Amino acid sequence: MMNYKGRLIGLLIAVLQSFYWIYQETKESNEMSIVLIVFLTFYCLLSWWVGKQFDHNNYLAKSLQLAKKSWEEQNTVLKESENKYEFLFEHANDCIFLFELDEKEQPGLYIEVNNKAIQTLGYTKEEFLSMSPKDITIKERISKIPNISQELASKGNITFEGGYLSKEGEYIPFEFSAQTAMVNNKKVVVAVARDIRERQKTEALIKHMAFHDPLTNLPNRRYFYDRLDEIILKAKEDNGFQVAVFYLDLDGFKEVNDQYGHELGDEIIIQVTRRISNCIRESDTFARLGGDEFTVLLSDISNEEVERIAKRIIEKVKQPFKVQDLMIDISTSIGISYLSSQLDNGKVLVHQADLAMYEAKVNGKNKYYIYSEDMQCEKHSL
Repeated sequence: MMNYKGRLIGLLIAVLQSFYWIYQETKESNEMSIVLIVFLTFYCLLSWWVGKQFDHNNYLAKSLQLAKKSWEEQNTVLKESENKYEFLFEHANDCIFLFELDEKEQPGLYIEVNNKAIQTLGYTKEEFLSMSPKDITIKERISKIPNISQELASKGNITFEGGYLSKEGEYIPFEFSAQTAMVNNKKVVVAVARDIRERQKTEALIKHMAFHDPLTNLPNRRYFYDRLDEIILKAKEDNGFQVAVFYLDLDGFKEVNDQYGHELGDEIIIQVTRRISNCIRESDTFARLGGDEFTVLLSDISNEEVERIAKRIIEKVKQPFKVQDLMIDISTSIGISYLSSQLDNGKVLVHQADLAMYEAKVNGKNKYYIYSEDMQCEKHSL
């Protein structure tokens, strides 16, 4: 058997040398294309003849077939991998944005977005590809973009909260997870953005529940004392800023609650809340401490206005309540305390109002008393 492998190698070298010589001789000529076509035709015929003469066991053909099969398998694996990544990209539950970075490491145009981003924000893909993140960022956050970009450039990946404007003008908050990458020799940012509207609603609801009474939706004890501390600090800065606290307790409510049950009692509490709310100003803080006890925080107000509000509350609460086809009569006693220059403790201020309310209770109910240091409270009745 002839050594056809050596002959093939020698033939290949000779062919390549001939091709190089032809190229050098004809590269300045218009006949270049014709010569190349003739040469390639000759090369193909020669290769076929050599294969017939020396490759009796079809080694060359088999090698070409194996190479072709290997290439097809690799191409199939690559295509399957690309399809998987494309499927994950387009069917992700989060929005995915790819955008370029300019020479200053600042956001450039979008180069790709997934279906979730299109559905969430309402822009078409063509619209996205003509915009940059700055185009859909609210004005209040534009100034933060350079700092975020610098942090991303230094760390390579960051997580932060922000948001984009939808095509309809709605601000949609996102939690972004961004990282840099190289695509086609260009530095780009891959940002995965999770819509956090529902999370923020849940967080707001939890916060509201922590500071509000579940039955009446009024501020609770915790909210009231936080607000009172704020008002006391403000009063310290302004000597003419007067602060007053009401402490209210319903007269006869316990007996009604025991006789008719808690369901009816809760309805009365709700109706009382509505009546008192209509007697005070929008700037006042009306809170339920628990049971049938309430407080009202009044600020930047005169003594005369404080007493007018107290009288109005007493007058409204003593009117009969219609609950479950019953007419229920209750009333309220109110204690009033004023913030003085010697007092800066909110709890003490509330305690003083509580003591004044107790004096109103033991002196006939359905009235208000104003706290004095020696507890010689002034008696006021309608």
